[in-house]
Amino acid sequence: MSSSYKEERMEPLPLLDSYLHQLHLPVFAEQYAQVADAAAQANLSYDRFLLLLAEQELAQRDVLRQRQCIKAARFPVLKELADFDFGAIPSVNRARILELARGHYLTQAETVLLIGNPGLGKTHIATGLALSACRQRQRVRFYTAGRTRLSATLGHWRAVAVPVLQRTA
Repeated sequence: MSSSYKEERMEPLPLLDSYLHQLHLPVFAEQYAQVADAAAQANLSYDRFLLLLAEQELAQRDVLRQRQCIKAARFPVLKELADFDFGAIPSVNRARILELARGHYLTQAETVLLIGNPGLGKTHIATGLALSACRQRQRVRFYTAGRTRLSATLGHWRAVAVPVLQRTA
């Protein structure tokens, strides 16, 4: 990137801004001036400059996709598996839960059913598994048996990633 580019960059580029917004590239539009200056200082090639912008755009889209997935899941409360106290309930198989968190059951379209007495952490585990699925770009909808009519509702959720149920007392 030459010094003439740097001089040209001092002026706003409204046409470029317009094109980037029309192309739905908000991170490009927001970051290109800063990245261009940094790339010029580091003497990066144009393709490296574009690569940096594309990486930032994709990273932001991934974050937004995860947020949308988590919002669409309608969790009663967000709970992470990392916060679950496996030591307090020794009957819960930690290894099996962490294996499920990797999401292999999703590709096999297996159902996860958590059954047990109240207060054993079923909702916490189910939420943690569903959050893991969201982070793996899976479409998730969280249900408890006490507040849903599964047969009617699941019909329109063709690709439910984690059909998790909780037995209510």
